[in-house]
This record gives sequence, structure tokens and C-alpha cells, in this order.
Amino acid sequence: MPILFFLIFFYFPVIFFLGENFSFSGLFSFLTDTLYIKIFSFTFKEAFLSAFLTTLLALPGAYLVARTHFRGRSIFLSLSLIAFVMPGISVALGFVLLFGRRGLFFSMFGVNIPILYTFWAIILAHIFYNFALSVRIIGSQWEKLSINYEEEAKIQGANALQVFYFVDLPYLFPSILSSFFIIFIYSFMSFAIVLVLGGVRYVTLEVEIYMYLTKLINFGEAAKLVWIQFIVLLIFAYLLLITKRGITFEYENDEVIRKGFPIWGYIYLIIVAFIVFVPMGAMLLGGFWDFIHHRITLLWFRNIFSQGFSPFVGTTLLLPIGNTFRYGIYTVLLTIILVVLGSFYIIYRGRYKNLFSLIFISSLFISPITLAFSYIFLGNWIFIPSRILIVLAHSMIALPVAMQIFFGARESVPLSLREAAFIDGAGILKTFIFVELPMLIPALISTITITFAISIGEVGATLLLYEAPENMTISVAMVRLLSARRLGETQAYSTLLFIIAFLLFVITDIFLRKTNR
Repeated sequence: MPILFFLIFFYFPVIFFLGENFSFSGLFSFLTDTLYIKIFSFTFKEAFLSAFLTTLLALPGAYLVARTHFRGRSIFLSLSLIAFVMPGISVALGFVLLFGRRGLFFSMFGVNIPILYTFWAIILAHIFYNFALSVRIIGSQWEKLSINYEEEAKIQGANALQVFYFVDLPYLFPSILSSFFIIFIYSFMSFAIVLVLGGVRYVTLEVEIYMYLTKLINFGEAAKLVWIQFIVLLIFAYLLLITKRGITFEYENDEVIRKGFPIWGYIYLIIVAFIVFVPMGAMLLGGFWDFIHHRITLLWFRNIFSQGFSPFVGTTLLLPIGNTFRYGIYTVLLTIILVVLGSFYIIYRGRYKNLFSLIFISSLFISPITLAFSYIFLGNWIFIPSRILIVLAHSMIALPVAMQIFFGARESVPLSLREAAFIDGAGILKTFIFVELPMLIPALISTITITFAISIGEVGATLLLYEAPENMTISVAMVRLLSARRLGETQAYSTLLFIIAFLLFVITDIFLRKTNR
């Protein structure tokens, strides 16, 4: 079923769209077009720097989370993860609220920081967006390293720097590379952040593809850029797979012994607070902030729940909230079915494990906008209601992350437990239900939470697929309101999304603590 799902709703529409608009002459003409070369160079540069700086900033955070008595560990992880699931447009608006001419910095300190609509605004937004993901990837690996190796190195006379370089770094290197490649892929496909913060000077391939598809209606030029984007993402996705399976170490995995929280950790947290948590606070405060009079107000929330502002989005502003939850629930149901069934391939089909892993994360190679337009292109021959297409697109976007969480947890279940169940006469299904599933409850809850959060924050694909106002989500309504220059109402929606995501992660964290007991 998962393989069939990917064939029908991913490979077929994407290959159909790309194949219909493919030409070797178009690809070669890209190499001689100075405008396209400039756009590609900028896209690669911002993605590389974003991935490098995010991973560099996340390394100390991963250490604090994995190896020290960090009292605010769960709060730090939960809060920082909110940024990853928020729509790119919310992130961009958070930076506008902070650094704009009438923003919070100017209102509180009388200081105007000229960072908006610059290259470094885009990089900072990408760091903010991907920081939590990098900390979790590296931190989860660091936590598995036995402290005995570090102690033995110290006995041999190694200082702290030498211990990190000769003991920790070789073990962490695969996870560091994984973090870099994943963030590079996400930053390379950046859309809303560049669209809002880049101004007219900075355009990525994703923004240019969107312009060709929606404004200029030039499928040939769009397909040319999509092919270039696809080739680059495929290369980095392949590097990601090689990193995960090609570099392995046999290290002891003892119980984690945590050290005291270091003094430099407090300085680090101040830096992270400025880059991650201050913009997050701006996202939370934005819906209550009057830009003109510089004061707290409930006006923007009253507007989004009133009938008077319906013409700005073509429907009542309350309807997108219901749609957002509805699509999120359907996405979770579909994704969980595919993730659970797909995990059987990974566990019991060892010979083809790499092939199945590649198939299950393949939607990471294509941007949400390209995926959405592939569905639209397919609609010329097969009619599928836009609401179903939105759920399918959300599932495809969430699946790579959801599968990594659940597959990793299921692979960590001791093989001896399965073998014991088989010896007692249990089949594969009974073994999963009665032996594995009780151990996988925390991973299942985390998968549901992340999938729902990604769905409610998705904007690129939904923007192309919603067709009628009655199908729009909060993210699409934000784009419509921003186009109408209704910044206050846009921020109110962003704040509402932030509160939903925050409550979602807090409830999940509480539930996971009770489950672990």
C-alpha cells in the first residue's frame, strides 16, 4: 500500500509533469542564461551558508541537551521546534515585526537595525527555522555515545578540545553531515521567507518557479528550473543516504551520565535566545501589537473573527481555522497508516531496505510548489477535488519527517523481543500489536504531533491547490491578507498558529513524560 501510494500520488504526477515539459535544449540553455545562473548561484549560496551556520550553532546546543544536566531541556527542545513547523510567512513576519521601522526594537529601544530585505535577514531566518531540527539530529546521536571513551581519552592526557576532535567528532560526523544536507535541502527550496524578506533583490529558484507558474503562466520555463532544482536536490538526497548508511561506528551504548551545566552554556543560551526565541516572542506578540500607536490591542483578533473583513479573503475569516484543523486531522490519519505499514518493509525486508528508504523519503526531492503544480497538471486528465489534493500534498510533505521518527524508533526495538514472540507462535501482526506497539507509543505520539504541526503550517502547495475561498487554510488566508496589506490581521493569524503549535507540543511533552514513567 505505501509503495502504491507513492507511485500513484507522487511518482506518476511528478514524472508526468516533468516529462511533458522536458527538453535537453532547455537544460543546456540554462547554462548560458546569465539571469538563471545568478538565481542559481544565489540559491546555492544561501542554502549552503544557512546549512553550515545552523549546524555550527546547533553543535553546542546538541551537547547541552545530550550530555549535561540541562534543567530547561524539554522546554528548550519543544519551544525551538515550534519554529520548524510554523509557516515561512510567519517566520518572515516575525522578523519584520522585530526589525521593521515601527517594529519592537525601535518601539522599545529607539534603535533601527537595518537588516530587513538583506541577504543576512534570509540567512538568520533560515537559522531560526532549522535550528531545532539540527539540535535534535546531532543531540540524539551524541546521547548514544558512551562516556567511557571520553574518560579513557582524558586518562591518556587529552584535553577537552582533543576529546571532542578525536572521540566525539568521528562518532558525530554522520549526524552532522545529515543535519547539513537536510537543512541545505530545506533552504534550497525556501519560498515564503525569501519572498517576504528578500525584497526585489533576492530571488531563489523556488520563487522564480512560482512566478513562472502563477504570474507568467510559462510552464516550459518553470519546468526548466524545476529540473535543475530536482537534479541538485537529488544529488544532496543521495549524499544524505550515503551518509546514513556508509559511515558507521561500533560504540558501546551505556546509560547516559550527564555532566554539570557549563558556564559557557549560559552565554550560548543568550545568543540562541536572540536568534531563535526573541523572533519567536515577536511571532507570539504580533497579533496583539498595534504598529501605529505602539501598544497592545485585541483589534486584529476581533477583525479575524468578524464578518466585516471577509472580502479580503473571499470568505469568513473563521472558516480557514476549521479547514486547517480538518486537513491536519486527515493528514495525520493518512500519514500514520502509511508510516506504520511502511515500517514493515524496513524491518522485514533487509535486502531492499535502502531502496524502500529512498522511496519513502523521495518526496523530499521535490518542492511543495512543484508537487502541487504536478497535481494541477494531472487534473487536466483526472479530476480530484482540491480538498483531497491538499491532504495528499500535506501527507507527502510530512512523510519524510514522520517516517524518520517512527522508523528510527521501530528499528531500535531489540530483535530478541521479536524472535521470542515468533518462537511463542505469534505472527508478524500479533508481534507488532502486543510486543512492539506498547514500546512505540512515544514515537507514535511524536509522529502524530509533528505531522499535524507540519500540515497546519504548510503554505506553498496549499496556495496553489485550494482553488476556492471555502477551501483555504490559515496560511493561505495570511498570504491573501498580506497581499491586501492587512498586516495586523495577518499577524493575528500567525499568533493563533503559534499558540496552537505551542499547546500541541506542551500537551505532547506532558503526555510523553507520563508515558515514560
